[in-house]
Amino acid sequence: MQSFLVQDTTVFRYTARFSQYPYANISFFDRDQENILFHLSLRQEEGLCVCNRRMGEQWSAEKAKKHPLPKTGVEVTITFAPPHVTVALDGKKVFSFGRNLFGRPYPNLDKISFVSYQGGIAAGDVDFGDSANPKLALGALSRSNQALLDKGQLCLSNRLELRARLNNLPKADTLTLDLPGELSPPKVILYPQSQKKGGQDRAPGFTDIIILLPGRVWEGRSESEALDLGLLHEDGSAACPRLQLTRDDMADQIELILTEVDLANDSLAAMQVFEHVQFGGLQNRLSSQSRASLASAQRFFGLSDYITAPEGQEKEPNVPATPLTKAAAPAPRDPVVQAHLEFGQTMRLSPTSDPLVVLENLLTDVPKDQRRYLFLPLSEFFSHPDRDFDGFHRLYCAEGFGASLSPEPGNLYKSSALLPFLFLEERHDQICPTLRSLIEPTAGWIVTPALAWLLRRSIAGQGVNEKTRENILYAYMDLIDKQAADYWGRTHCIDLTEVAVLLLEQRDSFADYTHRLIINFVLRTYGLSRQFWRHLDAHFAYETDTEVFALRRAFATIEASIEQTSSNAHLPPKGHSELDKALSLFKNYHCRDLQRVRRELLGPSGVEIQPANPLDRETLIRAEVAIEEAALRHMAFPGAQPVHEDLTLVTAQALPRFYKDVPRAPYYQLQIAVSQRIQALLKQATSTPVSSDQIKALGQDLQLLAGRRSQFLGLGLTLALLRGLSPNAQQKDAVSTLLKQLKSQVQELNDDDLSALRYATAPSLALMALRDMPDTQKLFSEVSALLPDIADLLPPPRDLPQGAPELASSPLFDTIVTVFSCLPNLNSRVPAMQNGWLALLKALDIPYVIIVGNGDGRKEGDIVHVDAPDNYEGLPQKTLATIRWVYENTRFSHLLKIDDDCFLNPDVFFHGQSYRKFDFYGRILTRRPGDMDRAWHNEKSTSDRGRLELDKSPEPSTYTDGGTGYALSRNAMAAVIAAEESPEGQHLIQMSFMEDKMLGDLLAQQGIHPADEDYRTSIRRRTWGKAKPVSRWVNSFDASAAAPVALVHLDEHETQAQACDTLAAPTLTPKKIWPSYQDAALVYQSNALELISSEDSLESARNAEVAVVACMRNEMFMLPQFLAHYRRLGVDSFLIADNCSDDGTLEFLMEQPDVALFSVDTDYSLSHYGAGWQQTMMSAFRVGKWTLIADTDELLIWQKRQQQSLPDLLNTPEFQGVDAARIFMLDMYPKGSLGKATFETNPFDEAGYTDREPFLADWTGQGPFSNMPTWTSSVRHRLIAGSRMDLFVAQKIALLKYQPWMRISAGYHFLTDVQLSQRELLFGHFKYNADFYRKAQIEVSRRQHFNDAEEYRKYLALMSEGRDVIYEEGLSVPWYEAPFVKARLDNI
Repeated sequence: MQSFLVQDTTVFRYTARFSQYPYANISFFDRDQENILFHLSLRQEEGLCVCNRRMGEQWSAEKAKKHPLPKTGVEVTITFAPPHVTVALDGKKVFSFGRNLFGRPYPNLDKISFVSYQGGIAAGDVDFGDSANPKLALGALSRSNQALLDKGQLCLSNRLELRARLNNLPKADTLTLDLPGELSPPKVILYPQSQKKGGQDRAPGFTDIIILLPGRVWEGRSESEALDLGLLHEDGSAACPRLQLTRDDMADQIELILTEVDLANDSLAAMQVFEHVQFGGLQNRLSSQSRASLASAQRFFGLSDYITAPEGQEKEPNVPATPLTKAAAPAPRDPVVQAHLEFGQTMRLSPTSDPLVVLENLLTDVPKDQRRYLFLPLSEFFSHPDRDFDGFHRLYCAEGFGASLSPEPGNLYKSSALLPFLFLEERHDQICPTLRSLIEPTAGWIVTPALAWLLRRSIAGQGVNEKTRENILYAYMDLIDKQAADYWGRTHCIDLTEVAVLLLEQRDSFADYTHRLIINFVLRTYGLSRQFWRHLDAHFAYETDTEVFALRRAFATIEASIEQTSSNAHLPPKGHSELDKALSLFKNYHCRDLQRVRRELLGPSGVEIQPANPLDRETLIRAEVAIEEAALRHMAFPGAQPVHEDLTLVTAQALPRFYKDVPRAPYYQLQIAVSQRIQALLKQATSTPVSSDQIKALGQDLQLLAGRRSQFLGLGLTLALLRGLSPNAQQKDAVSTLLKQLKSQVQELNDDDLSALRYATAPSLALMALRDMPDTQKLFSEVSALLPDIADLLPPPRDLPQGAPELASSPLFDTIVTVFSCLPNLNSRVPAMQNGWLALLKALDIPYVIIVGNGDGRKEGDIVHVDAPDNYEGLPQKTLATIRWVYENTRFSHLLKIDDDCFLNPDVFFHGQSYRKFDFYGRILTRRPGDMDRAWHNEKSTSDRGRLELDKSPEPSTYTDGGTGYALSRNAMAAVIAAEESPEGQHLIQMSFMEDKMLGDLLAQQGIHPADEDYRTSIRRRTWGKAKPVSRWVNSFDASAAAPVALVHLDEHETQAQACDTLAAPTLTPKKIWPSYQDAALVYQSNALELISSEDSLESARNAEVAVVACMRNEMFMLPQFLAHYRRLGVDSFLIADNCSDDGTLEFLMEQPDVALFSVDTDYSLSHYGAGWQQTMMSAFRVGKWTLIADTDELLIWQKRQQQSLPDLLNTPEFQGVDAARIFMLDMYPKGSLGKATFETNPFDEAGYTDREPFLADWTGQGPFSNMPTWTSSVRHRLIAGSRMDLFVAQKIALLKYQPWMRISAGYHFLTDVQLSQRELLFGHFKYNADFYRKAQIEVSRRQHFNDAEEYRKYLALMSEGRDVIYEEGLSVPWYEAPFVKARLDNI
C-alpha cells in the first residue's frame, strides 16, 4: 500500500506487463483503507478492461470493455479530476466517468489517499504526479508537504526527495542545492511544465524541482545539527525559503514511510530509508514495529548488515563464552514423537523384542486422540517383509482408528505410508488414485517399503480382485518408471528391487497380455542393477527363460570388465569389444541406466573407440547414441582421443542447442553464408565488375531473409550491397539487378509486414547510410520510392563537426568497435588485443577505437579520450560520453561496446548479422526485485557519492550485460542521448552505479528493449582480485572451430594470444566433464566441472591405489591440515571440485602437485549438496578403484595413534571381496571456547572431545534405499534440542570402489547396491572451530545447504546469544574414550 493523494487534476501512470501474470489490478483506497473508491482490472487472456468500486465488502457492478492487451504490455494513464476519472491505454481513451443523470458512478475521488496494485504492475513501472504530462516516478507527498509544495517551499516526499515548485523560472537558469558542510551536493533536476492543456490556458508556467537527498548528508554532523537546505539560483540568490530538517523530522518521515509503503515494492524508497537511518543514526528514534519492518526490507534486498546496530546494542554480544546448551529448557517433546523415539530406542537395544508389544505398551503414554498419528511413521518399520503389518493394523483398528486416515494429494509421505492401510481396510478404490498421485512431481518422501508391501500382497493375489490387482500393477509400473527417470529417485530401494524380482518370477500369475509388459518393465528398470541380478540368482530358474539368462550372462561380462579395470588403468581392446556387445543387449529394453553405464565404462561418448582411429560421425551413428551429445562430451573430456573433422562440424552446429535460453534466428546459418558472399562481392567490386548472374544467385537467399521472421534483414543486406557497389561506375548492371530484387522483396510483403517494416532496424539504418553517402541522391530517390514509409521516418541528415575523424567501414557491417579501457591499461591489455583479435577486424573493414577517460573527446591514433572519469566508478559517465562521441562524430549505423578483458570472435559476431536486426543487442540480464547487490560499488569507489550511496535504480529491469559486450544502433544512440538530457533520465542516472543496467534503463524509458538472438558467449570471472578466472554464469568454451561463440570474457589479458591461436583449432577448451547421469549442459547451472589443473594430474588420479575425492568452497581455514592428514595416510592423489571459492582455496590447490583440480559454478544445492560432483569425478576416473569421499573438515581415523596407511588398510582381509565401508562422523570440539580451535596444530589435539555417547540410532527409518540403519549425531541433537529425530545423520558410506550400479544419496549417508565391509571407520568431524560462526553466517546467507541451511540457522540462533562452548563436564570425554569409538579403533 502506497500513499497517493488526489488533488485537482492528478495523474497515475504505469506499465502493465503480462509476461508473468495474466492480470494487472490496481485499487485506490480512502484514508481508512476500508473502501476502494476506484478499481481497474486488466485481464489479458480475456482482452478485457474492467472498472468498479467497493464500499466495505460490497462490490459495485463491473463496467467492462474489450481492448487488446498484448503480453508485452500497455501504458496505462488514469487521470483523476474529481468528480471525473478517465482511463487511457497506450494513449487511447477507454473509459471516461463523471456526472450523469443518475449521479456520479465514482463519488469521493477527492478522498483517495492510498493505492495498491497486484499482478503485472511493478513499482519501477509506476509514476504518479499532478498533471497529464509525462512525469518522473516521484514519491507521494503528505497533505502537509503538498501544502508546502503549493506555496513554493521545499518539502520532502515519501521517497525522501526534496521537492519544490517554482513559477516562471528562466530556461537558462541553473539551480544548486546549498547545504553548508556538504562538498558534493546532489544534482538538482528541473522538470518544466507546459502552460497549456488541451488548447486552454492554465496557470502560468512552473518548474518542478527534484533533488534525490542521499543519506550521506548526515555524515560528519553532530547529533543536534539540522540540515539547513537551500535552493540557489545561478547568481547565488535564494530560489525559495530554506528548509530545516532535524534528525527527529527525518525519523518522523521515515516512520510514516515504513507505515504506508511496502519497501519491497519500492526500491528507491527503501535505499533512501536505509541510507538515512544508517548515516543519520536514526534507528533508536524509530518504533519497534518500524525497526522490524526495516529489518525485513533489509533482508529482502540482501542488506541485512548495512545498518549498524544502535549505540549500546551489539549484533554479536561480547559476553563471556558460555555453553551452547545452557539455554532455556526446550518445550516438552510432542508425545507422539516421544513415543516414536522410545520405540526406536527399545528396538535398537533389544532387537529381539516383539515390536507389537513394545508399541502397545507405549500407546498408554500417548493421549487417545493423538495415538493414530504414531501409526503413520511406523508404517515403514512394519512394512518390512519379516514383520507383522497385519498385526500392526489390527492394533490400529483395536484403538478404534480403522479407516480414519486418508491420503492427501501432494502429501507423498502420508499417502504412500497409508497404502497398506488402504489395502487391509478394503478401500481398494482409493489405491490406484493414490499411487498415481505419487507420480506427480511433488517434493516429498515416498515410503517405498509401504509401496513394496502393497505390491507383494497384490502379486500374491491375497484379498484383492483380479481387476484391481491388474490396475495396481499398471499404476505401480507408471510410478516406478517416473522414479527411474531420475538418477536420485527411489527406484533402487532394496524392497522395490525385491518386488521386481518377485514380479518377474510370478508374472505367469497375471494375464498373458501383461507378460511382455512385465519383462520389459523389469529389465528396463533393473537390467543394469547388480543387486537385482543377485536377488534373481537366488529365486529364478534361468533354464526356463533363455531371454533372461542371456541378459544375466551379459551382465556378468560387464561385472568382469570392471574387475579388469580395477587392476589396470584401461581395459584392453578385446575387453572393450566384449563389454560393448554385452551392453548392446540391453538396448532393446530401453534400459534406463544404459547410457550412463556406457559413459562410465566406455568413455564420455558411450561408444567403443578403436585406439588408432579418431572418433567419427559414422561410429556414433552405428552405436545409435545421440550424436551431438556424444561428440560434445568426447571433445570436452580431458585426454580424449582426437576426432574426425566431421565431428568438429557436428559440435559447432550443435552448440546453439546447448544455449537453451538464447533465441535462434530461423535462418542463422543462411545469414552467415549470405554475409560471407556479400563480403566477397564487395571485395571483388573494387577491382572487377560484379555480374548480374552473381546478384541473381544471391537473390533467393536475400528474399528469404527479407521477411518479417528475419526482421527484414534481407532488405538491409540488399541496401548495404547497393551502397557498396554504387560508387563504382562499372557496377551499373549489378546495381540495376539489385534494384529489381529489392522491388521484388518489397512486393512479397503483405500489409501487416509493411506496417512492421516501417520500424525495422536493418533496412531503415541501411537506407539512412545510403542517403548520407555523397553522390547517391539519385539512387536514394529510387530506393525511397520502393520504401516510402521508411524514408519518411528517417531523421534529418546531420553534418559532422569540423575535424571529425575519418573512419571507413564496410557497408556490410557499418559498425565501429569501441573498446573500453583506461589509461593504465594502454601498455598491457590494449597491446595484447591489438596483436590479437583487433588485428582480425581489418579483414572485415571494421574500424575500432580504444576508449579512455580524463579527456576532451580528442582522438589520438586509435585512442579516444572522452570527457569522463577514467576509473571504475566513472563507467556510467564514460559509457554515455562514448555513445555521444560516436553519434556526433561518425555516421556508423552501429557501435559495438566491448571491454579490454574480452576476446571477440569477429567472423562469428559480424557475419552472424543478428546484431543488425536490433537497436539494442547483447546478453540479456533481468533483475527482479531483491536481485541486485546495491552496495557492490562502495568498496571500489573513491568519491563520497560512490563510497556512501546505494544503487537506487529500479527493479525489475532488463538490460544487456556490459561485461560480454553489446551493440547499439544509431536509433539507440539517439535515444540514449535524448534520455540523458531529459529530467527522467537525469533522475535515473543519479540513482545508478551499474553502467550496463543504467543504459538498459535509459533505453527502456525510450521504449527500446534488448535482444539476444544467437548471441552465444562464454564468461570467465575472478572470484577475488588475484584469483584465476573460472567459468561463471555462462559456462562454455573458448572460441574455436568446434565452439563458434561470439565472445569470451577472459577477465584478464594474458591469454589473449592463446585465445587467438585457438580460434581455428578443432578443439573444445577448457576441458569439462559432466555427471554421467545427466546430459551435457552449458551456460547456467550446468553441473559442468571444468579442469583447472593439467591433464597429467588426471592420469595420476586415474592410476592411484586410493584417491580422495572432495568438493570445496572457501576452505583455507582447514585445507592445509586436510591435505597433510591424508598425505600422512598414504594418499598421493586428490580429485577436488572447487565451487567458486573467493578465499584463495582454488589458487592454493593449483599449487599442489598431487591435486587434480576442477572448478564448478553451479549452485551447491543443485548438485545434491556436492554428491553429484563427487559422482562425476569418480565415474570418470575411479570406476572399480578405492576412493574416499571426504569433506575438508573430515579426517579419517581408525587408530588412536594413527600409524597404518590407508592403502595398507585396504589390503587387509577385511577389505577383500567388498566394495564399501561405513564411516561414522564423530563430532569433535574443544574443551573451551570454539575460538581457541584455530587448527594451527593438530586438530585432534585442539578439538579432541566428543560426547560419551556420540551417536543415536533411534530413528526407525532405513534410509532412502531401505537397507541401512540411520545413525545420527547425539552432539548435534544435544546442541539443537527438539530437532526432528532423523536430522543430523552421522554416517557416510564414503570409502568405496565406485561401480556403475551403485546409487548414492546426498551426502553419501546412504548407498545401495554395495557390499559393506564389516570394518567400520571414523571421521574426526571438525566443524566446531574458530571459523564456525563466520561460516554459519555465510551459509545461511547463501541458502545452499540442506533445507535452506536449517542446521546453520539454528546454530546462529544459539551463538547470537554469546554461547560458543560445546564441552560439558560429565558428558564430554576425550574422543578415544567414548565406548562407541573404542570398539572401532585398532588396539595400538
